[in-house]
Amino acid sequence: MEFSEPALDNLIRDLAQDLCDYDGQISSLIADTNATGWGLDEYNTPKVTEAGPTAAIIDVRLMLSGDHDDEKPFLGDTIDANIKMTVTKVGDTWEVQNYSIENISLNDDDEIEVDTE
Repeated sequence: MEFSEPALDNLIRDLAQDLCDYDGQISSLIADTNATGWGLDEYNTPKVTEAGPTAAIIDVRLMLSGDHDDEKPFLGDTIDANIKMTVTKVGDTWEVQNYSIENISLNDDDEIEVDTE
């Protein structure tokens, strides 16, 4: 099973926006920050782990980010999440049927390590 790059990109971008807007686990992390305007920053190359003619399971690592308000304490502005999504073919298009968040982290420490080498 092959996915076109634009089709796969659209699936991932739509899921990322839904995660920011509706997923309880992601929304809870977002609420703990002082950042706004959350959305997809980048994602790694998706891996199709199981595929059939009308369904597939895709693993992808997403980086979601928001804009930190410099007038407030830093409480994180980037969420890293490993997602496993099941997509099904509906007519000529693919749709996300369901997903699970396999691993998630928030960068809530604003200390920057300086490389002195």
